[in-house]
Amino acid sequence: MKSRKRFDQINVIPYVDVLLVLLLVFMVTAPMMHHHLPIDLPKAKLNKSADSKTPVWYMTIDAKGRYFLGKQNVSEEPMTAEQLVGRIRLLKRGLSQLPMVQIQAEKTISYQILITALTAFQEQGIEKINFVYRS
Repeated sequence: MKSRKRFDQINVIPYVDVLLVLLLVFMVTAPMMHHHLPIDLPKAKLNKSADSKTPVWYMTIDAKGRYFLGKQNVSEEPMTAEQLVGRIRLLKRGLSQLPMVQIQAEKTISYQILITALTAFQEQGIEKINFVYRS
């Protein structure tokens, strides 16, 4: 009888070949699996000349969260959120076109204070709102 030779080594070359083929398949198919949402992003450009027919209001929010609003320049009297709504209604009377609002706010104010001001303008139909910042 023949004695069998003991097999004590594993041939790993076929396993490496299979792994390389699988790696190649995943490298080819992975980019195709990425889903893109079909959205049309808006484009922005700087408008260097403002429309002279659109009235401009100026609003400031100080560090204490007080509102100041005026047509030509910022009013001297601070307002609460309730007073701001009344002031917007008063300034809006007699206007043929809705104004553009320029808001400058202290960087330390809470987000809620800013949202309250934006909501007050939007409730009155005013949607052209710009934020003033330093560059």
